[in-house]
Amino acid sequence: MKEEDIRPQSIFDEYLRLAAQDTDTYFSNVQRMDALCPACEVRGEPTFKKCGFDYEVCPDCLTLYVNPRPVAAAFAKYYTEAPSSKYWATTFYRETASARRENLWKPKAGIVAGLLERTGVPSWAIVDVGGGYGLFAEEIRNLLGVEPVVIEPAPHLAAVCREKNLPVVEKFLEDV
Repeated sequence: MKEEDIRPQSIFDEYLRLAAQDTDTYFSNVQRMDALCPACEVRGEPTFKKCGFDYEVCPDCLTLYVNPRPVAAAFAKYYTEAPSSKYWATTFYRETASARRENLWKPKAGIVAGLLERTGVPSWAIVDVGGGYGLFAEEIRNLLGVEPVVIEPAPHLAAVCREKNLPVVEKFLEDV
C-alpha cells in the first residue's frame, strides 16, 4: 500500500497548511504541563522538536508523546474551532473513507478480533480512542457484533459517528 492510496497529496497538503496555521493559533501561547509517559507513567527522554512541540520517548514502553503538553482547554478549543480540525472531519475523511476502510481499518479490525479471541478478552470492552469517522468501530461491529465505544473529541467527527449509530463519548478529561 502506498500513502497516496489512502491520502491524496492535494487533500493532505491543504490539511498540513491549515494545521500549521492552527498550531500557531491554538498552541503557541498556551499553558503547558509537565507530563510522564501516558502509557506507563515513566519519565521520557527528549527525542525531537517539531512544529513547536517537544517530543519524548518512554524508555520502558517506547511510547512517543509531547512533553510538556498543552493543557486540555487548548485541545478542546482546537477540536471545536480550528479550521484544520473541521477540514479533517468534513473533507479529508469524507474523501478518503473508502480507501482507508479497505486498506487500514478492515485489516486492523481483523487483527484485533483475532487477538481478542486468542486472549479471551471480552469483546464488549472495546474502546476506540480518537475514533474519527468511525470506520474502525464499524468494522469491529461488523466482525464481532458488539458496539465499541468511540471517544472522539472533535464535534464534527463525533456527529458522524452518532449518525452511524455508534456510542460516542465527546468529552475532554480534566488536566491532572
